[in-house]
Amino acid sequence: MTLVCEICGKTFKSKWGLKLHDKRHRGTGRFACCGKTFYTKQAFNRHRCSIHGVEKPFPCEQCGKKFSTKDDLNRHVRREVAAKQFTCSICNATLREKIDLQAHLATHNGEKNFACDMCEKRYRHRSSLSKNRSAKHRA
Repeated sequence: MTLVCEICGKTFKSKWGLKLHDKRHRGTGRFACCGKTFYTKQAFNRHRCSIHGVEKPFPCEQCGKKFSTKDDLNRHVRREVAAKQFTCSICNATLREKIDLQAHLATHNGEKNFACDMCEKRYRHRSSLSKNRSAKHRA
């Protein structure tokens, strides 16, 4: 469905897009600052953060980067964070966290990084440590 602005003829795919565009013709923005009018809360928040140094209230839990809008954070998570997978150079296994890759690499080189705090036996795999605790220590 295509919607057309009655004033200038510009076309839109959504009612929301046309409604926002119409506000620009009428000069009826919801947010004003520095003599400028902003038609969405997101645009207003971006302005406040970039021009006035207001702290960006939406931090990424994965990398700590902060964003001025929830939409910007969600876009970052979809593009950057979710796309970052760590790949084992030996077997091409993919893991989501760097620490998981490090633990995985230990399985290839024989390192035993998982130590039992009850009997001090060491294991290459976290699952082996868990089995030890369950079978020998009833933990």
